[in-house]
Amino acid sequence: MSAPVTSTRSSKAPRPPSDGKARAPSDTSRADPLGALAQRIGRGDQPAPAFAAAVLREAIVIGLLPGGEAIRIDPVARSLDISPIPVREALRELEASRLVGFERNRGFVVAPESSLELQDAYETRLVLEPLALRLAMPDLTSRDTRRARALLEEAEQGVPLELLFSWNLRFHMALYAPCGRRHLLAFIEQAHAISHRYGYATLMARGIGVPDYILAEHLAMLEACERRDTATAVAILEAHINVALERVLANYQTLIEGRKNKG
Repeated sequence: MSAPVTSTRSSKAPRPPSDGKARAPSDTSRADPLGALAQRIGRGDQPAPAFAAAVLREAIVIGLLPGGEAIRIDPVARSLDISPIPVREALRELEASRLVGFERNRGFVVAPESSLELQDAYETRLVLEPLALRLAMPDLTSRDTRRARALLEEAEQGVPLELLFSWNLRFHMALYAPCGRRHLLAFIEQAHAISHRYGYATLMARGIGVPDYILAEHLAMLEACERRDTATAVAILEAHINVALERVLANYQTLIEGRKNKG
C-alpha cells in the first residue's frame, strides 16, 4: 500500500457539509423516488437514452434499484417522462457495464452484489486511475484544476449523499480527462459506478452523511496536481483508493452480517 495521505488542508479546506445525518425523503420522493432522482439529476441537453442511463445508473448505485430487482421499462419511462425505447437503449448500455443483466422471463435485472465485485472494482480503479492521472498531467491546465477546485468549493456547501457518486466522478474526471484516452476513461467511469454502489450502501447503513476525510483526500490530490507534482499526486490517489477499499470492504462485511442476522 502507498504511504498514507498526510493532511494538506488550506484555509479553504472543505468543511463537513452537513450534520452527518441522512435526510428523510420528502412525500414526493416517496411517491415516485425514481422521478425525484431524475429531477435532481436534470436532463439538460442530454439525449433521452443518455439521460435514462444516468438516472438508472445512479438509482442502482444508491440502492434505489437493489440487486436482483427486475426493472420494468414502462414505469421507468413514465417516471423519466420519456418513451420506453430510450429506456431500453439505456438498459442495454448498463448491461454492457455489468450493472444490469438480462434474464429469460424476467427481462432486465439489477446485478446482484458481492464482496468479490466490490474488491474487483476498487482494484481495477487502483490500476487504471493512477495511469490516467500520469497520462493527464503533462496536458493538465489551470482551467482543469480550477474546475476541480470549484467542485470542492461546491462540496463545502453540502453534497447530498445520493449525489455523492456523480460529484465524485466529476471531480476525478476533471483531473483525468486531459489524458484523452476515451476507452480508459470509460473503464474508470464503470469501475467508479460499481465501487460507489458499495460505498453508498455502507454509509447509509451507518446512518452518516459524506465523511469529511473524503473531501480532505480530494483536496490533497488537487493541491499536488496544482503544483504539477505527479509523484505526490499519484501516491495520494493510490492511498485514497487503497484506504477506501479497506473501509468499504470492512463496512460491507459488517452490513452483510447484519442482514443475515435480521434474516
